[in-house]
Amino acid sequence: MRVPGVIPTIQGTRTCPATAGATNWHSPAYSPDTGWFYVAVMEGCGINYKSRDTFRPGGVPYMATGYVEDPEAPWQTYLRALDATTGKLLINVEVFRLASSVDGHDKNSGASPTPILEGDRIYVHFGSYGTACVRRDGTVLWRSQELKYSQVHGPGGSPVLHDNLLIINCDGNDTQFVAALDKNTGKVMWRTPRPS
Repeated sequence: MRVPGVIPTIQGTRTCPATAGATNWHSPAYSPDTGWFYVAVMEGCGINYKSRDTFRPGGVPYMATGYVEDPEAPWQTYLRALDATTGKLLINVEVFRLASSVDGHDKNSGASPTPILEGDRIYVHFGSYGTACVRRDGTVLWRSQELKYSQVHGPGGSPVLHDNLLIINCDGNDTQFVAALDKNTGKVMWRTPRPS
């Protein structure tokens, strides 16, 4: 992947957000009331390298490149809102700042679940990294990081609203359960084990 303005070097070139972060924009939610797309995003920094050698497969020379996550840079999760007509970024709220190394899978991230829209509230879920409620103006109403489990492949399921509950399926390789958060406070209301 080529990132404009970033040239891989033999020593390594730091890129923020990382090229891996560019793939972490998943399923947006659309609001016909605002005409905006809301998307959960997870981004970190990476280091892009190039090889010391020129390769010639089939006689065509090229420089091989590589990528690693920056082991010292934290990952961040965001809620972003974009105008559906112009693509203009309207809201960019940092929801969680995570450790410098996050568990996950090359083909998934903590930002896979689709945000849920309800009136002036947007609920975003980043798996075991946390869940939050953000008002349409970008104000974070609550954050919860109580649901801990080892997510090998990242979260795959989007939460569901039912009455005053935000219901979340948590599939870890260490534990599997379904939990409900109070949609107004983020407090865990119940947690039920799910047999594997």
